Amino acid sequence: MKNKNLESRFFNLEKSLGNIKSTRSFINNEIEKNDRTISSNDNSISLAQKSSEVIKLWLEDSLKNNIDSISSLVTSGLKTVFCDRDLEFKIYQEMKYNKVAIRFALKDGDAEGNPKNTNGGAASVIISLILRLFIMSKLNMCNLILLDESMADLNAEYIPAAASFMKQLSDLLGINILLVTHNEDYLKYAHTSYEGDKKVSFIMKKIKGRNDEE
Repeated sequence: MKNKNLESRFFNLEKSLGNIKSTRSFINNEIEKNDRTISSNDNSISLAQKSSEVIKLWLEDSLKNNIDSISSLVTSGLKTVFCDRDLEFKIYQEMKYNKVAIRFALKDGDAEGNPKNTNGGAASVIISLILRLFIMSKLNMCNLILLDESMADLNAEYIPAAASFMKQLSDLLGINILLVTHNEDYLKYAHTSYEGDKKVSFIMKKIKGRNDEE
């Protein structure tokens, strides 16, 4: 009788040990699986961080290249209009309130300042026009820009060059420029021009069209 009890206990103990081994094996497999998952997640996190850094560098380079292109374009326009001045348009990236800010500057020889105050503010008129046309062209906006006496600050000596430059920009970008002005010097460079008469009621009279150009 005692032998049967011992055999029964031994059998139960052996069975329990087998269950423990199975449980231990299952736990070890789960631990290994979790380790592999953690390792995979760590690799994914590392890859995401590296990708983020690459994208950030790419965006910074892209922004710098665009800024350099815009600066060069505006400078070229300024030199075309103000051919007797050594003007250079510059764009600076600055951190302000934890955000990237853009600051415009205009170099006139060795001096550098705000475009609105440099060269009597006349250069800012050309800068503003080029920037607006550039944005309209890049964003595929409407092909018409309205300028109401926007060129009034230009000295008379620069008007022919400015008018010719505006015409070239219009043709190059395919954007029509509607300029309201009292200065007749712009008319010879216009594709089409109208004269307004406000004696009784405002009347528009065409005085030149594209077919009238030489």
